[in-house]
Amino acid sequence: MDGGSLFGKLWPHSTGVSEICCVTRSRVRSSARGLRTNASLSGFTDDLGAGFAAAAEQNKVAFAITTLQRTWQVKLTLGMNLVQTLPFKKFLFVAVVIFDGDEDLYNWIGERFAYAVDCKHLRVFRSAEPLKYFHASVCKNTAHVAAATCVDNPQRLTVVNLDADNIVTEQFVRDLIIRASQTTQPPSTPVTLPTSTKKRLDWTGTVRYRSACQGTTGRIATNMGLFLAIRGKRPG
Repeated sequence: MDGGSLFGKLWPHSTGVSEICCVTRSRVRSSARGLRTNASLSGFTDDLGAGFAAAAEQNKVAFAITTLQRTWQVKLTLGMNLVQTLPFKKFLFVAVVIFDGDEDLYNWIGERFAYAVDCKHLRVFRSAEPLKYFHASVCKNTAHVAAATCVDNPQRLTVVNLDADNIVTEQFVRDLIIRASQTTQPPSTPVTLPTSTKKRLDWTGTVRYRSACQGTTGRIATNMGLFLAIRGKRPG
């Protein structure tokens, strides 16, 4: 999806971005060995009933990480977040948007996580011009659009902004995938999942996580169609 047309639908508080290639083929195989995980799809799709996997693949989740002068935090958390999310790469991806032009971070990602970049689970962007200061509306609107350019139909994408110091849990990842799989176009009424899940999830396009998922309190998941309808995050 072309980002230019999406930027035009937001409040005039965003900046251009471009995706960058930060890996070499020789690094892909070696980096895969460093991303071992205990998280598993085992039983996940089976328990949710017929058709869940197809719906989840169609209605993907994107974790959008914004960084400006927070390279040290990204270096602490990105590996842990990839370990938790790679088993679910059919259903979600991670987008890192670098706003300060830090080439050290590009190189570090390319050296450590070439496999995740190569399989398009990790997407890396940089702003058209380095920013001197962090502006929440500018950076978060831009990150949403950057993530939306990675899919064919942004209306069915759910985007979650992560701060550079956030660490996601497997519980959080699974819950997001379940919610996003119920996305209609546009977001519609609350839905009831198959009885085998033994839980009801009200999903109308946005949810704010509180203390239920440790380490991700305050994260807001928003359907991109809804995000565009309200023209993104306003300043203030």
